[in-house]
Amino acid sequence: EPCAHFGKTPPCADLIIEKQIPKVVVGIVDPFAQVCGEGINKMREKGIEVTVGVLENECRELNKRFLWNVKTDLPYVILKWAETKDGFMDRDRDSHEQKINWISSPSTKAITHTWRREEAGILVGINTLLNDDPMLTIREVVGLNPARIIVDSKLKMKSEKLKIKDVDGQNLVYNQLESFTEGNTEYIQLKDFTLKAILQDLKQRNISSILVEGGAYTLNQFIQENLWNEARVYQSNEVEFGSGLAAPTLPQEFIESRITLEKEDLILFVNTTPGLLDYRSKT
Repeated sequence: EPCAHFGKTPPCADLIIEKQIPKVVVGIVDPFAQVCGEGINKMREKGIEVTVGVLENECRELNKRFLWNVKTDLPYVILKWAETKDGFMDRDRDSHEQKINWISSPSTKAITHTWRREEAGILVGINTLLNDDPMLTIREVVGLNPARIIVDSKLKMKSEKLKIKDVDGQNLVYNQLESFTEGNTEYIQLKDFTLKAILQDLKQRNISSILVEGGAYTLNQFIQENLWNEARVYQSNEVEFGSGLAAPTLPQEFIESRITLEKEDLILFVNTTPGLLDYRSKT
C-alpha cells in the first residue's frame, strides 16, 4: 500500500495523486499504524480507482519479515542446521582444538551464504564460536555481510583471537557483564539476559531478521521458548555418526517442503504453533 505519512521520504500516495495515475492495484493493506489504509483512502478521495487484495498470499510471503516486525516488534527468526542421517549435529568434542565434523556437502555453502545475505543478522552461541571459529560472512555470493550476533553471557570471547574480529561487518556480543566497543565488536550488557530481551534489543537496532546457525543449545532455546518462525534443515542421506550431539527436533506437521539436493534433503519447517500470532493472516 502506498504510504500516506512523512517518514524518510514524502508520502507515496501524494505523488500518485500529483501524477494523476488513474488506477492503483494494492496487494495488501500496510499494517504499519501510520499507514494502515490511509494511503488507500487518500487516493480514493481524489477519484483514483484502487483495487485491494491481489495475490495476497504471495504478498504476505514476500513481506513476511516486515509484517512480523510490525505485529510483534521482534525480528523474524530463521533457524538453520545440518544433521546426519541418524539425527546428530556433531560428534562429541571437548575442545575447540578438535576439527569441525562437516555434514552437508560443499555445494550447500552457496545456498547458506545466500540465506545469510537475505537476513540482517546471523546469530550463534558462544560454544559454536569458540569450537568452530567461523567467519560468518557471505564469501560465496556478492553482497554485504550481515551483523554477527553472539550470545556470550560470561564474555568468554573477549580475550580470544577470533576470525570475526578481523573481517568486514559488525559484531554484537550480548553478555551479562559489561558494555563497551572494541574495533568492529560492540559488547552489550543485558541485565535481563533472555532470548526475548536480546531479540527486543536487536529490533531496536533495526535488525529486522536473523538466521540462527547454532549450536544445538542455542537452537533448542529458540524452539523451547517458541521464538522462531522458520527452520531450514540439511538432512544428510549418507553421513552417520552413531553418537554425538543430538540435533533439535521439530514436529513433522510443521514441514512445509522437502527438496532433495546432491547428498542431502533440505527440509523447510514453518512454525504454526496454535496461539502463535500468524503474520500471514489477514487480521
